[in-house]
Amino acid sequence: MKTLVFVSNSFGSLYNFRQELICQMAEQYRVVIVTPMNDEDYALYETWKARGIFLEETFLSRRGKNPLQEGKLIQQYRRLLERIKPDLVITYTIKPNIYAGMACHRLGIPFFANITGLGSAFQGNGILRLLSAFLYRKSLKNAEVVFVQNKEIESVFHKYGIRGKKMILVPGSGINLEKFRVLPYPEENANRFLYIARIMKEKGAEEFFYAAEQLKMRCPQACFDVVGFCEETYEEKLKDLETRGVIKYHGWQTDVRMFLQKAGCVVQPSYHEGLSNVCLEAAAAGRPLLVSDIPGCRETVNEGLSGFVFPPGDKTALLDCMERFCRLDYAEKTAMGVEGRKKMEKEFDRKKVVLVYREQIERILVNEGNSETMA
Repeated sequence: MKTLVFVSNSFGSLYNFRQELICQMAEQYRVVIVTPMNDEDYALYETWKARGIFLEETFLSRRGKNPLQEGKLIQQYRRLLERIKPDLVITYTIKPNIYAGMACHRLGIPFFANITGLGSAFQGNGILRLLSAFLYRKSLKNAEVVFVQNKEIESVFHKYGIRGKKMILVPGSGINLEKFRVLPYPEENANRFLYIARIMKEKGAEEFFYAAEQLKMRCPQACFDVVGFCEETYEEKLKDLETRGVIKYHGWQTDVRMFLQKAGCVVQPSYHEGLSNVCLEAAAAGRPLLVSDIPGCRETVNEGLSGFVFPPGDKTALLDCMERFCRLDYAEKTAMGVEGRKKMEKEFDRKKVVLVYREQIERILVNEGNSETMA
Protein backbone atom coordinates (compact mmCIF):
# COMPACT_ATOMS: atom_id res chain seq x y z
CA MET A 1 0.00 0.00 0.00
CA LYS A 2 1.33 3.44 -0.93
CA THR A 3 1.92 6.03 1.78
CA LEU A 4 0.61 9.60 1.78
CA VAL A 5 1.90 12.13 4.35
CA PHE A 6 0.20 15.40 5.37
CA VAL A 7 2.44 17.99 7.07
CA SER A 8 1.08 21.05 8.90
CA ASN A 9 1.90 23.45 11.72
CA SER A 10 -1.46 22.72 13.38
CA PHE A 11 -3.48 19.57 13.97
CA GLY A 12 -6.58 21.73 14.37
CA SER A 13 -6.33 23.13 10.85
CA LEU A 14 -6.02 19.63 9.38
CA TYR A 15 -8.95 18.37 11.43
CA ASN A 16 -11.25 21.30 10.70
CA PHE A 17 -10.42 22.05 7.07
CA ARG A 18 -8.82 18.90 5.55
CA GLN A 19 -10.75 16.13 7.26
CA GLU A 20 -12.78 15.07 4.24
CA LEU A 21 -9.70 14.73 2.03
CA ILE A 22 -7.60 12.97 4.69
CA CYS A 23 -10.33 10.47 5.58
CA GLN A 24 -11.05 9.68 1.93
CA MET A 25 -7.37 9.10 1.27
CA ALA A 26 -7.16 6.78 4.30
CA GLU A 27 -9.60 4.46 2.53
CA GLN A 28 -7.07 3.91 -0.27
CA TYR A 29 -3.63 4.59 1.17
CA ARG A 30 -1.59 4.47 4.33
CA VAL A 31 -1.97 8.02 5.69
CA VAL A 32 0.39 9.69 8.17
CA ILE A 33 -0.11 13.19 9.59
CA VAL A 34 2.94 15.12 10.75
CA THR A 35 2.05 18.01 13.06
CA PRO A 36 2.51 19.58 16.49
CA MET A 37 -0.22 18.68 19.00
CA ASN A 38 -2.01 20.64 21.71
CA ASP A 39 -3.57 18.93 24.74
CA GLU A 40 -7.07 19.18 23.29
CA ASP A 41 -5.97 17.64 19.97
CA TYR A 42 -5.38 14.11 21.25
CA ALA A 43 -9.07 13.34 21.88
CA LEU A 44 -9.92 14.49 18.35
CA TYR A 45 -7.12 12.38 16.88
CA GLU A 46 -8.68 9.23 18.39
CA THR A 47 -11.40 9.36 15.70
CA TRP A 48 -8.70 9.37 13.03
CA LYS A 49 -6.67 6.70 14.77
CA ALA A 50 -9.72 4.45 14.59
CA ARG A 51 -9.65 4.94 10.81
CA GLY A 52 -6.04 3.78 10.65
CA ILE A 53 -4.52 7.26 10.27
CA PHE A 54 -1.07 7.48 11.85
CA LEU A 55 0.38 10.42 13.79
CA GLU A 56 3.97 11.68 13.94
CA GLU A 57 4.25 14.59 16.37
CA THR A 58 6.62 17.47 15.69
CA PHE A 59 7.64 20.43 17.80
CA LEU A 60 7.26 23.62 15.83
CA SER A 61 7.21 27.26 16.89
CA ARG A 62 4.88 29.03 14.44
CA ARG A 63 6.59 32.39 14.95
CA GLY A 64 10.06 31.22 15.96
CA LYS A 65 13.02 32.71 14.08
CA ASN A 66 15.92 31.15 15.96
CA PRO A 67 18.19 29.71 13.23
CA LEU A 68 19.28 26.81 15.45
CA GLN A 69 15.69 25.79 16.17
CA GLU A 70 14.72 26.17 12.52
CA GLY A 71 17.65 23.97 11.51
CA LYS A 72 16.49 21.31 13.96
CA LEU A 73 13.04 21.38 12.40
CA ILE A 74 14.47 20.78 8.92
CA GLN A 75 16.41 17.80 10.26
CA GLN A 76 13.35 16.52 12.08
CA TYR A 77 11.33 16.55 8.88
CA ARG A 78 14.12 14.84 6.99
CA ARG A 79 14.53 12.05 9.56
CA LEU A 80 10.78 11.46 9.70
CA LEU A 81 10.42 11.25 5.93
CA GLU A 82 13.45 8.96 5.64
CA ARG A 83 11.80 6.61 8.13
CA ILE A 84 8.24 6.80 6.75
CA LYS A 85 9.31 6.56 3.09
CA PRO A 86 6.17 8.21 1.66
CA ASP A 87 5.13 8.06 -1.97
CA LEU A 88 3.71 11.59 -1.77
CA VAL A 89 3.83 14.45 0.77
CA ILE A 90 1.27 17.28 1.05
CA THR A 91 2.34 20.33 3.05
CA TYR A 92 0.38 23.25 4.52
CA THR A 93 1.53 26.62 5.94
CA ILE A 94 4.86 28.38 5.51
CA LYS A 95 7.32 26.35 7.59
CA PRO A 96 6.11 22.91 6.47
CA ASN A 97 5.97 24.19 2.88
CA ILE A 98 9.56 25.42 3.01
CA TYR A 99 11.31 23.02 5.38
CA ALA A 100 9.45 19.82 4.55
CA GLY A 101 9.63 20.86 0.89
CA MET A 102 13.42 21.07 1.16
CA ALA A 103 13.52 17.65 2.81
CA CYS A 104 11.37 16.15 0.04
CA HIS A 105 13.67 17.63 -2.59
CA ARG A 106 16.76 16.13 -0.96
CA LEU A 107 15.09 12.73 -0.60
CA GLY A 108 13.51 12.69 -4.05
CA ILE A 109 9.94 12.48 -2.70
CA PRO A 110 7.10 13.99 -4.78
CA PHE A 111 5.20 16.68 -2.85
CA PHE A 112 2.37 19.19 -3.10
CA ALA A 113 2.57 22.56 -1.34
CA ASN A 114 -0.44 24.60 -0.21
CA ILE A 115 -0.07 28.36 0.08
CA THR A 116 -2.93 29.34 2.37
CA GLY A 117 -1.76 32.97 2.63
CA LEU A 118 1.23 35.23 2.13
CA GLY A 119 1.44 36.15 5.82
CA SER A 120 3.26 39.08 7.38
CA ALA A 121 6.53 38.20 5.64
CA PHE A 122 5.20 39.58 2.35
CA GLN A 123 3.81 42.80 3.82
CA GLY A 124 6.06 45.71 2.80
CA ASN A 125 9.27 45.46 0.81
CA GLY A 126 11.86 44.65 3.47
CA ILE A 127 14.55 42.01 3.76
CA LEU A 128 12.08 39.52 5.26
CA ARG A 129 10.02 39.63 2.06
CA LEU A 130 13.08 38.97 -0.10
CA LEU A 131 14.26 36.18 2.19
CA SER A 132 10.84 34.54 2.17
CA ALA A 133 10.71 34.72 -1.62
CA PHE A 134 14.17 33.15 -1.85
CA LEU A 135 13.21 30.30 0.48
CA TYR A 136 9.97 29.67 -1.40
CA ARG A 137 11.80 29.61 -4.75
CA LYS A 138 14.31 27.11 -3.39
CA SER A 139 11.83 24.83 -1.67
CA LEU A 140 8.97 24.81 -4.19
CA LYS A 141 10.85 24.53 -7.48
CA ASN A 142 10.42 20.74 -7.50
CA ALA A 143 6.88 20.63 -6.11
CA GLU A 144 4.60 18.57 -8.31
CA VAL A 145 1.79 21.04 -7.59
CA VAL A 146 1.63 24.37 -5.77
CA PHE A 147 -1.95 25.08 -4.69
CA VAL A 148 -2.69 28.77 -4.07
CA GLN A 149 -5.84 30.18 -2.49
CA ASN A 150 -6.23 33.55 -4.18
CA LYS A 151 -5.04 35.45 -7.24
CA GLU A 152 -2.82 37.81 -5.25
CA ILE A 153 -0.69 34.87 -4.11
CA GLU A 154 -0.51 33.68 -7.71
CA SER A 155 0.56 37.16 -8.86
CA VAL A 156 3.20 37.63 -6.15
CA PHE A 157 4.67 34.19 -6.81
CA HIS A 158 4.95 34.93 -10.54
CA LYS A 159 6.61 38.27 -9.73
CA TYR A 160 9.29 36.58 -7.62
CA GLY A 161 9.74 33.56 -9.86
CA ILE A 162 8.28 31.15 -7.31
CA ARG A 163 6.83 28.13 -9.06
CA GLY A 164 6.52 24.40 -8.96
CA LYS A 165 5.93 22.09 -11.88
CA LYS A 166 2.27 23.14 -11.84
CA MET A 167 0.26 25.86 -10.04
CA ILE A 168 -3.46 25.45 -9.33
CA LEU A 169 -5.80 28.08 -7.91
CA VAL A 170 -8.35 26.62 -5.47
CA PRO A 171 -11.10 28.37 -3.43
CA GLY A 172 -9.36 27.79 -0.11
CA SER A 173 -10.26 24.57 1.63
CA GLY A 174 -13.88 25.07 0.61
CA ILE A 175 -16.75 24.77 3.07
CA ASN A 176 -18.57 21.68 4.32
CA LEU A 177 -22.12 22.68 3.48
CA GLU A 178 -23.59 19.80 5.47
CA LYS A 179 -21.75 20.72 8.66
CA PHE A 180 -22.38 24.46 8.25
CA ARG A 181 -26.08 24.55 7.52
CA VAL A 182 -28.25 27.66 7.30
CA LEU A 183 -29.13 28.79 10.81
CA PRO A 184 -32.33 30.67 11.69
CA TYR A 185 -31.69 34.41 11.65
CA PRO A 186 -32.54 35.85 15.12
CA GLU A 187 -34.36 39.18 14.91
CA GLU A 188 -33.44 40.01 18.50
CA ASN A 189 -29.73 39.62 17.64
CA ALA A 190 -29.73 41.38 14.28
CA ASN A 191 -27.28 43.99 15.61
CA ARG A 192 -24.97 41.44 17.23
CA PHE A 193 -21.48 41.59 15.67
CA LEU A 194 -19.23 38.53 15.86
CA TYR A 195 -15.42 38.70 15.51
CA ILE A 196 -13.73 35.30 15.11
CA ALA A 197 -9.94 35.42 14.81
CA ARG A 198 -6.66 35.20 16.62
CA ILE A 199 -6.66 38.50 18.50
CA MET A 200 -3.66 40.26 16.98
CA LYS A 201 -2.85 43.36 14.93
CA GLU A 202 -2.83 41.58 11.56
CA LYS A 203 -6.35 40.28 12.16
CA GLY A 204 -7.64 43.84 12.59
CA ALA A 205 -8.15 43.59 16.36
CA GLU A 206 -7.37 47.28 16.93
CA GLU A 207 -9.85 48.43 14.28
CA PHE A 208 -12.57 46.14 15.62
CA PHE A 209 -12.07 47.28 19.22
CA TYR A 210 -12.22 50.93 18.16
CA ALA A 211 -15.36 50.43 16.07
CA ALA A 212 -17.09 48.40 18.79
CA GLU A 213 -16.37 51.05 21.43
CA GLN A 214 -17.62 53.89 19.23
CA LEU A 215 -20.69 52.06 17.96
CA LYS A 216 -21.70 51.01 21.47
CA MET A 217 -22.00 54.69 22.37
CA ARG A 218 -24.01 55.51 19.25
CA CYS A 219 -26.10 52.35 19.19
CA PRO A 220 -26.41 50.98 22.76
CA GLN A 221 -28.43 47.94 21.63
CA ALA A 222 -25.49 46.68 19.54
CA CYS A 223 -23.56 43.69 20.96
CA PHE A 224 -20.04 42.50 20.21
CA ASP A 225 -18.80 38.93 20.66
CA VAL A 226 -15.13 38.02 20.35
CA VAL A 227 -13.96 34.44 19.78
CA GLY A 228 -10.32 33.41 19.44
CA PHE A 229 -6.97 33.08 21.16
CA CYS A 230 -5.76 36.41 22.54
CA GLU A 231 -2.11 37.38 22.14
CA GLU A 232 -0.49 38.97 25.18
CA THR A 233 -0.35 42.40 23.55
CA TYR A 234 -4.14 42.68 23.63
CA GLU A 235 -5.01 40.96 26.92
CA GLU A 236 -5.23 44.21 28.91
CA LYS A 237 -7.30 45.99 26.23
CA LEU A 238 -9.63 43.03 25.92
CA LYS A 239 -10.15 42.86 29.68
CA ASP A 240 -10.86 46.60 29.86
CA LEU A 241 -13.47 46.47 27.08
CA GLU A 242 -15.19 43.49 28.67
CA THR A 243 -15.20 45.11 32.12
CA ARG A 244 -16.89 48.19 30.64
CA GLY A 245 -19.52 46.08 28.91
CA VAL A 246 -18.43 46.89 25.37
CA ILE A 247 -17.64 43.32 24.28
CA LYS A 248 -18.02 39.77 25.53
CA TYR A 249 -14.97 37.54 25.15
CA HIS A 250 -15.51 33.80 24.73
CA GLY A 251 -11.92 32.61 24.36
CA TRP A 252 -10.72 30.06 21.83
CA GLN A 253 -13.42 27.65 20.62
CA THR A 254 -13.27 24.39 18.69
CA ASP A 255 -16.75 24.84 17.22
CA VAL A 256 -18.07 28.31 16.32
CA ARG A 257 -21.55 27.28 15.18
CA MET A 258 -23.22 28.15 18.49
CA PHE A 259 -21.79 31.67 18.18
CA LEU A 260 -22.85 31.98 14.54
CA GLN A 261 -26.36 31.01 15.59
CA LYS A 262 -26.61 34.07 17.84
CA ALA A 263 -24.84 36.48 15.47
CA GLY A 264 -26.40 39.12 13.25
CA CYS A 265 -23.25 39.33 11.12
CA VAL A 266 -19.57 38.39 11.17
CA VAL A 267 -16.77 40.96 10.99
CA GLN A 268 -13.40 40.03 9.46
CA PRO A 269 -11.06 43.08 9.44
CA SER A 270 -7.85 41.17 8.54
CA TYR A 271 -4.87 42.74 6.78
CA HIS A 272 -4.17 39.57 4.77
CA GLU A 273 -5.72 36.13 4.30
CA GLY A 274 -5.33 33.11 2.06
CA LEU A 275 -9.04 32.48 1.78
CA SER A 276 -10.86 33.12 5.04
CA ASN A 277 -12.47 30.02 6.52
CA VAL A 278 -14.25 32.26 9.02
CA CYS A 279 -16.01 34.02 6.14
CA LEU A 280 -16.90 30.75 4.41
CA GLU A 281 -18.38 29.25 7.57
CA ALA A 282 -20.34 32.39 8.42
CA ALA A 283 -21.78 32.81 4.93
CA ALA A 284 -22.68 29.12 4.74
CA ALA A 285 -24.62 29.55 7.99
CA GLY A 286 -26.56 32.44 6.43
CA ARG A 287 -24.78 35.32 8.12
CA PRO A 288 -23.93 38.60 6.35
CA LEU A 289 -20.22 39.47 6.19
CA LEU A 290 -18.40 42.75 6.90
CA VAL A 291 -14.87 42.17 5.62
CA SER A 292 -11.64 43.89 4.63
CA ASP A 293 -11.33 44.59 0.93
CA ILE A 294 -8.37 42.23 0.54
CA PRO A 295 -7.71 39.03 -1.42
CA GLY A 296 -8.98 36.13 0.65
CA CYS A 297 -11.92 38.10 2.04
CA ARG A 298 -13.43 40.01 -0.86
CA GLU A 299 -13.96 36.77 -2.83
CA THR A 300 -16.41 35.58 -0.17
CA VAL A 301 -18.76 38.58 -0.49
CA ASN A 302 -20.98 40.07 -3.15
CA GLU A 303 -20.79 43.74 -2.13
CA GLY A 304 -24.15 45.09 -1.04
CA LEU A 305 -25.85 41.72 -1.60
CA SER A 306 -24.31 39.35 0.96
CA GLY A 307 -22.31 41.88 2.96
CA PHE A 308 -20.06 44.94 2.84
CA VAL A 309 -16.34 45.50 2.33
CA PHE A 310 -14.12 48.26 3.74
CA PRO A 311 -10.45 49.27 3.32
CA PRO A 312 -8.10 47.22 5.53
CA GLY A 313 -6.54 49.00 8.50
CA ASP A 314 -9.11 51.81 8.38
CA LYS A 315 -10.93 51.93 11.72
CA THR A 316 -13.24 54.77 10.65
CA ALA A 317 -14.27 52.90 7.52
CA LEU A 318 -15.02 49.82 9.60
CA LEU A 319 -17.14 51.88 12.00
CA ASP A 320 -19.06 53.38 9.06
CA CYS A 321 -19.60 49.91 7.64
CA MET A 322 -20.96 48.61 10.95
CA GLU A 323 -23.27 51.63 11.28
CA ARG A 324 -24.47 51.05 7.74
CA PHE A 325 -25.33 47.47 8.67
CA CYS A 326 -27.22 48.64 11.78
CA ARG A 327 -29.42 50.85 9.61
CA LEU A 328 -30.66 47.90 7.54
CA ASP A 329 -33.99 46.45 8.53
CA TYR A 330 -34.45 42.82 9.54
CA ALA A 331 -35.67 41.70 6.11
CA GLU A 332 -32.63 43.25 4.39
CA LYS A 333 -30.23 41.53 6.78
CA THR A 334 -31.98 38.21 6.34
CA ALA A 335 -31.79 38.56 2.55
CA MET A 336 -28.02 39.18 2.81
CA GLY A 337 -27.62 35.90 4.66
CA VAL A 338 -29.59 34.06 1.99
CA GLU A 339 -27.36 35.52 -0.75
CA GLY A 340 -24.24 34.50 1.16
CA ARG A 341 -25.41 30.90 1.40
CA LYS A 342 -26.17 30.79 -2.32
CA LYS A 343 -22.65 32.05 -3.05
CA MET A 344 -21.11 29.29 -0.89
CA GLU A 345 -23.14 26.60 -2.64
CA LYS A 346 -22.19 27.89 -6.08
CA GLU A 347 -18.50 28.69 -5.58
CA PHE A 348 -17.06 27.10 -2.43
CA ASP A 349 -18.51 23.61 -1.94
CA ARG A 350 -15.72 21.58 -0.29
CA LYS A 351 -16.65 18.48 -2.27
CA LYS A 352 -15.46 20.25 -5.42
CA VAL A 353 -12.18 21.26 -3.74
CA VAL A 354 -11.52 17.72 -2.52
CA LEU A 355 -12.10 16.43 -6.05
CA VAL A 356 -9.34 18.71 -7.39
CA TYR A 357 -6.90 17.31 -4.83
CA ARG A 358 -7.94 13.72 -5.48
CA GLU A 359 -7.33 14.12 -9.20
CA GLN A 360 -3.81 15.40 -8.60
CA ILE A 361 -3.03 12.76 -5.97
CA GLU A 362 -4.17 9.99 -8.28
CA ARG A 363 -2.10 11.48 -11.10
CA ILE A 364 0.99 10.86 -8.96
CA LEU A 365 0.10 7.72 -7.03
CA VAL A 366 -2.03 5.86 -9.58
CA ASN A 367 -1.48 7.06 -13.11
CA GLU A 368 2.28 7.68 -12.94
CA GLY A 369 2.71 4.53 -10.89
CA ASN A 370 0.97 2.54 -13.62
CA SER A 371 3.15 4.19 -16.27
CA GLU A 372 6.29 3.12 -14.41
CA THR A 373 4.96 -0.43 -14.11
CA MET A 374 4.18 -0.60 -17.83
CA ALA A 375 7.61 0.77 -18.66
